[in-house]
Amino acid sequence: MGYKWRRVGNHNCLIDGVGHIIKGPHDWEGIHVSNLPRHAAEVREIKSESCATIADPDLAHRSTFPNKAVPVAAILQANPGLFDRMESEDGAIGDQYRAWIANNQRGHKPTIPASDGRFDALNEQQDRKGPRRISCWLEAVYASLPSNRQWDDIDLRALSEAYGEALHMPEPHELRAIARAGREECIARVDRAIDDLRKRNAEKLEESPF
Repeated sequence: MGYKWRRVGNHNCLIDGVGHIIKGPHDWEGIHVSNLPRHAAEVREIKSESCATIADPDLAHRSTFPNKAVPVAAILQANPGLFDRMESEDGAIGDQYRAWIANNQRGHKPTIPASDGRFDALNEQQDRKGPRRISCWLEAVYASLPSNRQWDDIDLRALSEAYGEALHMPEPHELRAIARAGREECIARVDRAIDDLRKRNAEKLEESPF
């Protein structure tokens, strides 16, 4: 049957006796070597749509937030009702917590009576007991942030339970989710187009003995 391995471009390909690529890059299988330049050029044209650029270029490489103040501000901006509750309920404890944060968390963290159950959902989720219990809404937002600083790992479910309503994710998280879905759809569309092209350009082959 004349099968032989041959170097085509940068790939080792199995070629049949009349010059068809039997095994090699999936995009090339079934293509005659004489038609490969034209076929490869068409594949490159399809792939020229870079799916990575679908994401906002300012967000594509920024999967982490620089410090916790950034997502805290984003969460409060996305949830004005939570901001209003923080402003109306935190009071002196909120001021003490801000001062504690500004002092690099030195000294004793502000505390509230154990009978205050507003933040039980977060306290139970994170096993916060005694002086580690959450003292105000501002601290509750800070406590909802992941230690790895990944936007995608922000989880507001326990904070929503404490708040009593579903909370919106901050805008950067939403934009990254949309961009990720867009890239995945783009990749699938490009793969389908290349597969259709290969089917049009390929010839019916005998089954490889390998």
